[in-house]
Amino acid sequence: MRLIEAKGGSGTPWEDPVGVATVSAVVHDLELDVELAERHRCGDIRAFNEVYARFEEMVYNLAFRLSGNYEEAADLTQEIFLRIYRHLGSFGGRSSLKTWIFRIAVNHCRDRLSRWRPLTQPLGDDPSEGEVAYADPSRGPEELAVAADE
Repeated sequence: MRLIEAKGGSGTPWEDPVGVATVSAVVHDLELDVELAERHRCGDIRAFNEVYARFEEMVYNLAFRLSGNYEEAADLTQEIFLRIYRHLGSFGGRSSLKTWIFRIAVNHCRDRLSRWRPLTQPLGDDPSEGEVAYADPSRGPEELAVAADE
C-alpha cells in the first residue's frame, strides 16, 4: 500500500499542515467562545454584542427556515437572543458557542411553533371583506356538502 505524499512532505496525510491549522483555529474559536461567556458573566455588555454580531444571521435564517414567515422569524430571533443573554454565563465550553446557540435556537423554535393555535372565527354571521367563514364543526360532512351546493 502506497501513501500519497502531502506537499511539504512528511509522507502521511494526517500530518498535513492544513489539518494542523484547522485544529488550531477550532481551539482558538473555543477559547474565544469561553472568553466571551466569561466576560458576559462579569458584566461586560460588549461581550453579548459580539455574540449577537457573530450569530444573528445564523439564528434569523434558522428561525425563518423553521417558521416560513419573516415576521415570525424576527420575533423568534429576539426571543432566542433574550434566552442566550440570560444563560450565556452558564456556557461551559463543552461544545462551540455556535453549536450551543444553534441548539437553543432549534429548541426554542420547535417549542414555540409546535404549540397548537386555535383558528379564530369572525364575530359576525356573514363574512365581510377580508374575513373567512369557517365550517360549523357541529354539522356533518353531508350537511356541509349540501350547504356548499346551495
